[in-house]
This record gives sequence, structure tokens and C-alpha cells, in this order.
Amino acid sequence: MRPLSGLSRPASVLLLVYAGVSVVCTLAGVGQIVEYWTVWPSAGELGTTMLISDTVFATLALPQLGLWLASFVLLLMWIHRANKNLATLTGASIGFSPAWAVWCFFVPFLNLLMPYQAVREIWQVSHKGDVTGLRLVMWWWALFLVSRIIDMVAGRASVYAQDTGGYIAIAGASAVASAVVAAASLVGAAMIRRVTAAYSANYDEAAASAAPSGWYSDPSGRHQLRFWTGTAWHAAVADGGAVSHDPLIAPTTLSSVTSAAE
Repeated sequence: MRPLSGLSRPASVLLLVYAGVSVVCTLAGVGQIVEYWTVWPSAGELGTTMLISDTVFATLALPQLGLWLASFVLLLMWIHRANKNLATLTGASIGFSPAWAVWCFFVPFLNLLMPYQAVREIWQVSHKGDVTGLRLVMWWWALFLVSRIIDMVAGRASVYAQDTGGYIAIAGASAVASAVVAAASLVGAAMIRRVTAAYSANYDEAAASAAPSGWYSDPSGRHQLRFWTGTAWHAAVADGGAVSHDPLIAPTTLSSVTSAAE
């Protein structure tokens, strides 16, 4: 089992860096609005004059895109690992598989809600059902969606901009989108830290990784023994030497696993 902290730290740090760059992009967008408003009425043909704010914004575009891709990939890797580790540590089937928790981000229409549901499930399982602070996940997803929508609208509208007012509107929309992205990134970093802290407090990765396959006391308490595969609890159970099958249907921590004789 790979430790969740190995991805939590770089993912949260990269989101914070991305938030910082997005704040700078927001300021550059405000600069564009000011320059468009004050310079273009007397600055030659509309759309052909390269202003200082245009140069700054263009310079920041590539780093911002690179940071977005890197932070998004790290976030997906973190979601996959958190989901997979929690499924192993609890021994129960989580609603979203590790793969589907990632791929749902790319399925049209479903990606409007399912990614939020996948991360919400990670929050709930890592916190053992405690929903305190769960709104953090809701705010992260809402801000993420709003930023994507504004950015998409601004991108399409830029094709039809023909006057100073149109360019100012586009610059304003881009500045707002960058500001919302910065907020979403900050909330996302906080969400990762909160989930990781609860995960570390409630589950013992070392104990789970160290336990070899074999028969152990049933963590659900329904049977004498349950078979541990080395990575997850199996449906096989034993009572008085008689083996049967009874899948776990509720999350159960592995931190209390103790060895038991067959």
C-alpha cells in the first residue's frame, strides 16, 4: 500500500502555487481592462495594438496552463490512491472504484456531479461518517465548475469581440475566472489536508501493510475469523472450523486487526 501522504503534500503545494499564479493572472486581467479603457480609444486599429497588460497576460498563459495540468493530474492521482487505500483499510466495497473515481471527471454530463460525489465519499469514509466540514468539498466543486464555465464562455466570446466594450468584457470574464480558480485551488488544498489528517488519525497504513494473508479475528464481530488476503478482507469467514462466506458491507478499520489461530 502506497502512503497517501506521498501524494497529499505535493498535490496541496502545487494547488497553492497554482492559486498564486491565478491571482497574478487576475491582476493582469484587471490591468487589461484599465488599459483597454484608457489607451484604445486613441491607439490605432482595434485589436492590433499589443499593450503591456496583453504581454503580461500572454507571458503568464503558458505557465498557468502547465500548472493547471500538473495540479489536475496530481489531484486525480490523489483521489485514486485515497479511494484505493480506504477500500483496503476498511475492507468494504466503496461506491466508487478507484478507476471510476478518476474517469468520471471525463464523462460528459456525468462529470457535472459524479466527481463531487466521489470526493465526498472519500471525505466521509476517511472521517468515519463524520460530516463536519463536508461543505468544503461542496465549495471546492462549485468553485471549480463556475471557473470552467466562465472561462469557456469568455473563450468563445473572444472570437466575436469587435469593439472596446467587447474586449473589456472578455478581459473582465477572464479575470473573474482566474480569481475563482484561485479560490477553488485554495479550497482544494485545504480539502486535501483535511482528508489526509482524518485518514492518518483514523487508519493505520503500517498495520495494514504489515499484516500477512491469513485468518484473523473478524473486524465486524459477526464471526470468529475472517480471511485477510494481504491487501483486503475476503468474504470467507469461519465459525468453529466451518467456513462460509459473508462479505463486509460496512467500512471497518484495520487498525484493530489481531492475529487469530485457524
